[in-house]
Amino acid sequence: MNYMVNENHTFGAYYKFDRTPSGETKGDYLTDMFENDILTERSASYIWQDQSVKKHIFNAYYNG
Repeated sequence: MNYMVNENHTFGAYYKFDRTPSGETKGDYLTDMFENDILTERSASYIWQDQSVKKHIFNAYYNG
């Protein structure tokens, strides 16, 4: 939502609700680091999370 009062004053707001109903999140993350085109480091990570998530996101602004 936004509203322009006049050419010098505007305000607005944004709201979002995110919900992940299932309780499992997982992923593989692979990273290669190079210096001067030479591989210097390689890492691998695995992430697993067992919970459901609910988020309320709100943002408001005023310009004037």
